[in-house]
Amino acid sequence: MKITTKILAKQPFLRGMSNSQLEVLMEDATFDEFPVNEVIFQEGAPANWFYLVMSGEVALESSRRQANQGRKPTRMQTLGPGEVLGWSWLYPPFSWQFTARTLTPVTAIFFYGSRLRERCEDDHELGYELMKRTAETAVKRLQVTRDRLLELEDAAGASKVEPEPMARSVVVSRNIKPASRKLYGRKRVVS
Repeated sequence: MKITTKILAKQPFLRGMSNSQLEVLMEDATFDEFPVNEVIFQEGAPANWFYLVMSGEVALESSRRQANQGRKPTRMQTLGPGEVLGWSWLYPPFSWQFTARTLTPVTAIFFYGSRLRERCEDDHELGYELMKRTAETAVKRLQVTRDRLLELEDAAGASKVEPEPMARSVVVSRNIKPASRKLYGRKRVVS
């Protein structure tokens, strides 16, 4: 089956993009299929592509802590149809933050990230749209990851450890005129 702008326009991640933007995306897109339990990308490896999941489920896993302890990776989130898989292709250092492994057979639309980054440099409107959408995805993933880590901590019965207080520091430029050293009506003390 050939990828068309109509297929792309139905994807939640791309909804609302202009037809000309979808045409650009279509040029660098292809269908891909994965069997059960296949690693799509590995945490820490170079990130140069992303997917839109059409069918099936993909686990996002982290093994950073477990690698030295011989334990299985920790599942952080499960993605399904309509979700974007991979945001690391757009942000330096362009390496995967998680491992993606299929839980069921998966069909997805594959996009070349490096080509899209080049196109975004030439077409800032396209770049802005992809940056907005990818940033939203990254924020949601970080929130889910935080919640998952709290669940794991609770499940492990970990005792709550109070964080060390952060050191406070105020940087005051020595080149500021004395009249401008006021902060909310109070004079700053400069040593």
